[in-house]
Amino acid sequence: LVIYLDYSKNTFDKDSPSGPRQEDTYKLISTSYNKRLASSLSANFTLQYLDRQSNIATLTYDEGRISINLTKDF
Repeated sequence: LVIYLDYSKNTFDKDSPSGPRQEDTYKLISTSYNKRLASSLSANFTLQYLDRQSNIATLTYDEGRISINLTKDF
């Protein structure tokens, strides 16, 4: 089991005084679980949540993801 947390801030157009100066904050939490199903088959299950806040209202959103990856070694 792996748990990942991330927090970041980005500023766009900070060197352009006439630009919109977009400022975004990202908060991410993710957890993954790897399981070997057979000698040459494995699965990875991931749950992820992202919260993006922006000074531009149309770019603010929450996102949830679930992914399952199956890998077969040949």
